[in-house]
Amino acid sequence: MAILAGRLTVAFEKSMYEKDLGPALRKAHGNKPQYRVVEDGDRTGYQSNAGKAGKRAAKIKSWKLPPRTPEWTPLDCAIWSRIEDDALTLAGPKETKATYGKKLRKAALGLGPAYVQKVCGAMKERIQGVYAAQGHHYKKD
Repeated sequence: MAILAGRLTVAFEKSMYEKDLGPALRKAHGNKPQYRVVEDGDRTGYQSNAGKAGKRAAKIKSWKLPPRTPEWTPLDCAIWSRIEDDALTLAGPKETKATYGKKLRKAALGLGPAYVQKVCGAMKERIQGVYAAQGHHYKKD
């Protein structure tokens, strides 16, 4: 994966839409004139000209969430954390990028559809909680 100093490289952003997300959306939902995705409110992520061009090429339009709303994105608030935690438990003393990538993949595939559906299903409640808190952070007790 092309990550530089904790940020995605421009080439990776463009490629991710055109070669990964676009084909996955077509496979899951058929050939549509346009696909919609939700992106987090990070103003620095996925906003490069190359990333926008990749979205256009893949026929993807995105809804952008407000900044600092991880409660609204299941990937940020639960799934990615669990993948990282599970991969770290598999990590050995001398880890390479390739072996760590394989462990991330194994951890992601090990989550199972029921877990992902449960986390995504809780998204509506999170959004309603932030709305009820008048835009302030909402933490489910």
